[in-house]
Amino acid sequence: MNKRANCDKRFLLLMAPVLFVSLLSPPLVVGQQTADEPALTPEIEAHWQAAQDAQNRKDYKTAAREYRAVIVSSPRFAEAYQNLGLAYQLGERWPDAMQAFGKALALRPSLTGANLFLGIDYCQEGESRRAIPYLTKVTVEKPDLPEAWSWLATAQEMQNDIAAEIITLHQALQIHPENIDLLYLLGHETFAATEKGGMGPVTEGLFAFLSRNAKNATDQFNIPPEQVIELGARIDL
Repeated sequence: MNKRANCDKRFLLLMAPVLFVSLLSPPLVVGQQTADEPALTPEIEAHWQAAQDAQNRKDYKTAAREYRAVIVSSPRFAEAYQNLGLAYQLGERWPDAMQAFGKALALRPSLTGANLFLGIDYCQEGESRRAIPYLTKVTVEKPDLPEAWSWLATAQEMQNDIAAEIITLHQALQIHPENIDLLYLLGHETFAATEKGGMGPVTEGLFAFLSRNAKNATDQFNIPPEQVIELGARIDL
């Protein structure tokens, strides 16, 4: 069984960004390409429109074929590689999607869709360290996308960097305090008083007691319970 088949509930719930493909696949307009790319032609525009139409009817195989035709005619068209990657993504051709996103970013590093989905794919491949730069870039350049914050927190949790995860979620909540579609991922540390810790037994017990009786973060931020996944990390005091 491959790594993707082993994705847990957290990954399944966070695949919501796939529903926003239309947001990340801009329509083709004259002047969209950079100066070092060839001019758009009626043939390129026809293939692009055919790809968009196929994608809208969930015919991802045809969409990918039409985007590849665009790339043949305009090999430095970064958005074409990005949209090809999105078509592969929706068709569950993960390695091909990652390769297409990589080519898109080599041509235009600022592309939101390519950064977001490449980061997601690296997370799902268990390569969270490689995912973090792409997801961070999206949160900086497009902070209005809550999915980027959620996946960045996921990558940080996979790295066992709970402190960074908490900071990320705090920043996300500051930007999206009332967004009902935002999936809040809360890092919930469980403090345990043990003999291995560096504190004295009395201090450890008191600290653990206070932590357990602190106000729950879900209540603190008035977050609907159905929108919360609580992640635990046991910390020895």
